[in-house]
Amino acid sequence: MSNLTGVIGSISGLSGSVASTSGLSGSLASTSGLSGTITTDSVYPIATGVNITGTMEDGEVATGNYTYFDADGDLEGVSTFRWLSDDDGAGTGKAAIGGATSQTYTIQVADVGKYLYFEVTPVALTGYSPGVAVESAPSVQVVASMDADALAIINAMTTPPNAARQALIDAWVVAGKAHGWWTKLEFLQIYAAHAEDSAKLNWLNPGTFDATPINIPTFTIDKGFSSALSSIYVRTGYTPSVNAINMTHENCGIAMGVATDIADGAKICGAYDGTQALQILPKHLGVMRGTTMNTSGTAASLASTNSIGHLGVFRNAGTQEFYKNKTQDQSTDIAGGALVTQEIYALARNTSGTPSNGLTGELRYILASQYLTQLEWGYFVDDMEAYLDAIGAGLIT
Repeated sequence: MSNLTGVIGSISGLSGSVASTSGLSGSLASTSGLSGTITTDSVYPIATGVNITGTMEDGEVATGNYTYFDADGDLEGVSTFRWLSDDDGAGTGKAAIGGATSQTYTIQVADVGKYLYFEVTPVALTGYSPGVAVESAPSVQVVASMDADALAIINAMTTPPNAARQALIDAWVVAGKAHGWWTKLEFLQIYAAHAEDSAKLNWLNPGTFDATPINIPTFTIDKGFSSALSSIYVRTGYTPSVNAINMTHENCGIAMGVATDIADGAKICGAYDGTQALQILPKHLGVMRGTTMNTSGTAASLASTNSIGHLGVFRNAGTQEFYKNKTQDQSTDIAGGALVTQEIYALARNTSGTPSNGLTGELRYILASQYLTQLEWGYFVDDMEAYLDAIGAGLIT
């Protein structure tokens, strides 16, 4: 059988003779007088349709899927699997995950921010084997498992935040719930965001009381909105007398993160309807001032040489408390009233429907709330400052 380059996988019960095999390439040139059975088993198994299904969050189970095929009809044996990960879905830092050799894989915290790959090497029960290893396309980026409210915030962002930012948002929401301030907020707009569309969201309930910038206030990534004119401001969409959830005129507050040392003057954020007010003046005549409800009462105030920080004013049963960062600067009685009937503005005050007293500076966030105790406000400042620090926008030095 000189020059036989073909393959005869099995010859059984063969009798007779082979007339000629000269120059054979893959078959018998002559089979005269040949009887019996010749079978060919020369094809390796293959895997097709290799992909990953499952939720790409830590703690979730990812499943590798594939279709086994062998042209010779050999059944599948014990195929082998590997899970790999990389940094960007393009191969950077790709490496096998230790111990991940099953068709399913429980995603680990260490995988957050990574992209996963599933690899299968098809193995036949009989015949030629194994086949060539086949790898899936990368998964979507693995994210941290999420609190439902954190997930709602992230899903509302037109420009998706990266995995690290998602984890940061989740940690912040979880902290707020644990520390008691989350359920007391009426709305919260965090202007220090990775994209302007995200800066407009009400983080308490995206889609309600979202911000509307007017006359194009300057947006700076991870810093916030700023303005130099009263006509350039942000509408919050929240009017206390109309939209209050749990706020009452004896159980209310307003707070904001000021990133600029505001020039001394009547620069105000909030709302005033001619009688009632819910507002903060970062610096006016050398003092910080804040007013909740009836402006005929005495506004809380304190000496101020620098207005940068977390500023809040809260009212509880006739007592008004003003804070810069975690310190309660003054507690004072003030006459009661009713909920203000004007929409709250940021970077300016809504004075009976007209923007006025523009705050010439930059805001990180603004919120309205029920009364926060000193402990709750202190937690809020800690939690908000931790979030802002993580994105390079902290207010406390």
